[in-house]
Amino acid sequence: MAFDETGQADTAERKVEILERAYRLLVDEVGFGPEDVIFDPCILAIATGIEEHNAYAKAFIESTRILKQRCPGAKVSGGVSNLSFSFRGNDRVREAIHSAFLYHAIQAGLDMAIVNAGQIAIYEDIPADLLEHVEDIIFDRRPDATERMVAFAETVKGEGTKREIDLSWREGTVEARSSTRSCTASTTSSWRMRGRLGGLRGTARRDRGPADGRMKVVGDLFGAGKMFSHRS
Repeated sequence: MAFDETGQADTAERKVEILERAYRLLVDEVGFGPEDVIFDPCILAIATGIEEHNAYAKAFIESTRILKQRCPGAKVSGGVSNLSFSFRGNDRVREAIHSAFLYHAIQAGLDMAIVNAGQIAIYEDIPADLLEHVEDIIFDRRPDATERMVAFAETVKGEGTKREIDLSWREGTVEARSSTRSCTASTTSSWRMRGRLGGLRGTARRDRGPADGRMKVVGDLFGAGKMFSHRS
């Protein structure tokens, strides 16, 4: 973790300084394999009303990108729920914050994360207006980002994403039915789908449909960092 003799790192520079030092001690002096090193640059709460906290998400993302370049082989992890602590009680907003942050952090090199899998959505499913406000606070893009997000959050109060049972997929082609049941993911424990898993086995038994379509959907979303897996 990004702690040293003087305390916890809160800027990208300090995170990199501490963790690169740890990497050199572990790999060069102790003899650890680089692949056995897991960094936690510390995800800290944003949009708290304290100005110094506004850059915390950006600092994590920036430090992750630098660490992956300077410390080859090492992995990066972090506790995502810390990020949205200011919005506890508003699951929809927290879900959007976690999903957007993961999308950008994965692109920077994040390998794994601790997160409530029930509060994760597909990035491109986040409404555009909510996403704009969320990314404003993640990247500290404007001086009033926190105030705007707090005000906007009042309009999106409520439960997080609901997993509704939608049987309209049964009317499509074999490829469409397979893709819908297998690949439209909303992560709960392990790979789970919108609606229910029931019916997919029947589709496969009846039609013996090709897997290419559904695997392409999974590959495209996962490769773009828009869909996240979770292991319980």
